[in-house]
Amino acid sequence: MGTETRDGGRTTTVLLCGDVMLGRGVDQILRHPGDPALVEQSVRDARGYVHLAEVASGAIPRPVADGWPWGEALAEVAHARPAVLVVNVETSITRAAEFALGKAVHYRMSPANLPCLLAVGPDVCVLANNHVLDFGRSGLEETLRVTCTFLGHLLEVRAHQLVALVVIAVGRSPLNHHIASLNVARVR
Repeated sequence: MGTETRDGGRTTTVLLCGDVMLGRGVDQILRHPGDPALVEQSVRDARGYVHLAEVASGAIPRPVADGWPWGEALAEVAHARPAVLVVNVETSITRAAEFALGKAVHYRMSPANLPCLLAVGPDVCVLANNHVLDFGRSGLEETLRVTCTFLGHLLEVRAHQLVALVVIAVGRSPLNHHIASLNVARVR
């Protein structure tokens, strides 16, 4: 939302939402939990994180509504009424089972749980983070494919607004030709 300033100029409110974690335990309480397998040193099943949260805070319902993991943040975003909401999706969005070697932590969420991301109403989804390759090339390809589908849904739902998917190409990867076609989509 733009507002007029004292000198007649305009301001635009941009809200940056970083490190949105919809994988691991969060994915397990949503409507379509993915494979809970982990290869971490101390936790081998993502449901273990749900158990730890319940020990600390009480019972967590299952499944939860798409907006539930956002908690009070949904009201705060609505109150801020930003012109642009940028969300950094800090997870792979894949069903892939190929854990990347040499990583201590792997994040993934089920593609079927993308409506949870839609609940906050992002204008820009950033996938440029250190977890986009947690499940190798196949995980990255699925993340890009399902996120493009998600972007298409956003364009249909919010056709009057700017919607973008931001991905930073990984080196000289053959996937760059897919990434180049995603950039930014604008409709009237």
